[in-house]
Amino acid sequence: MNAQDAILKQFMMLKKNPTLQEMSQETGIQVTRVFRLLNGSSMKLDEYLIFRSIVEEGMGCNLTFSAMLAECSNKLSIDALKDIESYIKRKLQLFELLNCNKTKQAHLSIA
Repeated sequence: MNAQDAILKQFMMLKKNPTLQEMSQETGIQVTRVFRLLNGSSMKLDEYLIFRSIVEEGMGCNLTFSAMLAECSNKLSIDALKDIESYIKRKLQLFELLNCNKTKQAHLSIA
């Protein structure tokens, strides 16, 4: 998943699947452009920053995750960074397992 897809997915989850009109009003981006973005058109940097800002604000983030990681890498010990990396890997593995199980259950319920 690329950065554009990820930020749109986060936005949709945060705003509970808003309509195109609601997305347009929230972001200030024209409805037709929002439609094109949701259907795979490449996002401009300013559009990405608008979505990212709204997502970060909605999540209560003071620092972006990347900025926080950069700060950690400058201040924390190697062992502490390895602990953080291990934790993040476990979270991703759990996410993948849960999503894999949901997909399997969906396929089983269809059959």
